[in-house]
Amino acid sequence: RRMLFGDLTAFFVDVTGNNHLVRYSRPSELDIFATVEYTLYDEETFPEDGEARIAAEMSEWSEVEYSLGVDVLVDRLYIPIFNVPGVAGATIIVGTTEGSQTDSDISVELYEKAILSTENISVSIQS
Repeated sequence: RRMLFGDLTAFFVDVTGNNHLVRYSRPSELDIFATVEYTLYDEETFPEDGEARIAAEMSEWSEVEYSLGVDVLVDRLYIPIFNVPGVAGATIIVGTTEGSQTDSDISVELYEKAILSTENISVSIQS
């Protein structure tokens, strides 16, 4: 007798037409909150929608980067920011709840998937 694991069930039909009960689980989504403070590079023109583009670039990049169990490494979040012209540098802090951000990496469990949506990214110019 086989042990079945998971919270969800579905039937699978094999090539011979036999039904098999399959149990599975979906990964837990781990919301990530990020705060970005950027500086400008005088030799390039920062677009009018630059802050929204920074958030969009980070979110799109994270969709590819963060598969199941992949940790959130703060230093890697700098990669997509420089796709926006006019950015000289930035400071990024992250957390799993709004207001709890630090510059520390976030450990993600094997059954979790980090989600960095544009709604959870705050972008402003460094003062």
